[in-house]
Amino acid sequence: LFLHPSDEKESLQKELDAALRAGVNVEMLDHVPGFSEELEGIHFKEQAQFHPMKYLKGLCQAIEQMGGRLFTETHASEIHPWGIVSDQGYKIKSNYVVVATNSPVNGKYIIPLKQIAYRTYVIGALIKKEILPRALWWDTGNHAINSDIPPYHYVRLEKYDDTHDLIICGGEDHPVGDPGEGERASPENRYILLESWARKYFPLEDIIYRWSGQVMEPMDGLAYIGHNPFDKDNIFIVTGDSGNGMTHCTIAGILITDLITGKKNKWQKIYKPSRFIFKASGPFFQMLKGSVMDILKKFSFDKEAEELSSLKIGEGKVVKLFGEKCGAFRDENNYLHLISAECTHLGCTVTWNMDEQSWDCPCHGSRFTYKGKVINGPANNDLPGVSESEALESRIEHTKFVVG
Repeated sequence: LFLHPSDEKESLQKELDAALRAGVNVEMLDHVPGFSEELEGIHFKEQAQFHPMKYLKGLCQAIEQMGGRLFTETHASEIHPWGIVSDQGYKIKSNYVVVATNSPVNGKYIIPLKQIAYRTYVIGALIKKEILPRALWWDTGNHAINSDIPPYHYVRLEKYDDTHDLIICGGEDHPVGDPGEGERASPENRYILLESWARKYFPLEDIIYRWSGQVMEPMDGLAYIGHNPFDKDNIFIVTGDSGNGMTHCTIAGILITDLITGKKNKWQKIYKPSRFIFKASGPFFQMLKGSVMDILKKFSFDKEAEELSSLKIGEGKVVKLFGEKCGAFRDENNYLHLISAECTHLGCTVTWNMDEQSWDCPCHGSRFTYKGKVINGPANNDLPGVSESEALESRIEHTKFVVG
């Protein structure tokens, strides 16, 4: 862990003191390993790195070897104490239900208000083999950005080929559906800023991969693992990864197993989903308030249907048609896809994500494909399409419609 240029040195000392109080094996270094410039950092010892897909494969094999069955492409549209109902109408009965869907889809109000969904950007670049030690680096966050939780950068190394390693650099996070203004409003610019930051510290060669992902940031930085608040005792949730999904999912597997079998676990209180830490709530709610106010300022639905005629191929926007807020996207074949712009979670207005070609909800982080299919919770239903009769009533000429 090292200082971001916008941060104060005392931040690093506070992190060190907190880690030592928690019993973590750490030390302060005068120079961060692998860096070209002299920079202090905290070394977290006794860490491990593993391949997440190989880990997942091993877990799947273990489940099947012990008599379990895995069903992919099965959407749970309803969750009950006795089991679930799939979107095809099939019922799966169970004594216990664990909802591990990144953001829970079985509660509209409690957990979505205790965490914020973020988009995070990542680049993968070639770097000469064995230039860097195998490690995970991250900074203390960009305090120059007006945010109560400053977005931070993170870096790790992977094997690539005989001559190169792959350095994976991430950061430039922002709340889902609210990329902000200025140079950071464009996803393309966020990738550029991320590359510029990475080249400052590491001798990168070509950028060969880039993508964005979604993380849930809980109120106090710790995951929510355990009984779902105000639900039956046999329903559990796992969420709030805070960028530490592999760690938290492993903890969840141990903790929830103990909860189901009635075994005491010292982590139960720490990760309890119903917890409320007053000290941590101040900055969190200030950030939440700021995000909501920014979102409300941006939405004015005085736009006319004629705007659709100016919609370019690959573009999407929210417009007002037939008195309703609609999402419009024009695909590569010049077909216009129209869907309702009201999120199926709590009715917030979605925004267009040019980078992922998706509709994103700025309130609680739900995401949908350009056709309206749900791909991220807490929403659990698709955005309805606009009917053919409504499309015809819009009287927009010289375009082709794809409607629900």
